[in-house]
Amino acid sequence: MFSKRRFQPKVGTVPDASDLSRLQRLVAQQDPSSALITRVELKDEDAAIFTLSTPLLKQNDRVKLDLAKNLWKIWASIHSPEKPDASKIELVGPEGNRIAKSNIQGGSLIKLETK
Repeated sequence: MFSKRRFQPKVGTVPDASDLSRLQRLVAQQDPSSALITRVELKDEDAAIFTLSTPLLKQNDRVKLDLAKNLWKIWASIHSPEKPDASKIELVGPEGNRIAKSNIQGGSLIKLETK
């Protein structure tokens, strides 16, 4: 079962608002109707959180993992192009349940949560 824990930004961190704005613009260009991604926010200075739409949650794990990898590539190219693995992502459902997350050892190491 997915964790129902909601994720909140860490207190005391100051994420780069310009990175977030660029990320939100790129996601909106690719998904203008928010059919896949309903929200993009920062967890801390290195981690972006993407909220997936309910219909997307019904897709198979391969689709979700491919999406996570592509979103990570976009975030890494914006946030830390010289050190891409410093950029981390999380995919969450509409209720805040974690769907996928970058590994602490490197942002490109993404794992889906088990059901």
